[in-house]
Amino acid sequence: MVKAASLVESNGGDYATYLCNVFSDDAAFQAAARSWAQEEVQHGQALARWAALAKRGARAGCRVLRARSRRAAARRGNRP
Repeated sequence: MVKAASLVESNGGDYATYLCNVFSDDAAFQAAARSWAQEEVQHGQALARWAALAKRGARAGCRVLRARSRRAAARRGNRP
């Protein structure tokens, strides 16, 4: 879900371009749309970074669980 949101927000510049074409006679709206798009792209970049960190954390969490499982099996005299 976060990756999808990142993708959508990262394309804010394309949507702003579309809106500027639709409202080609409104310079104030175009300026606001371009400003909004810059913020959306930044949001997309932040979400992409968060998703990458979360994925890395999930992998680390799996490694911890596997290590705990191996230690517990060793205490019982079993091999995982």
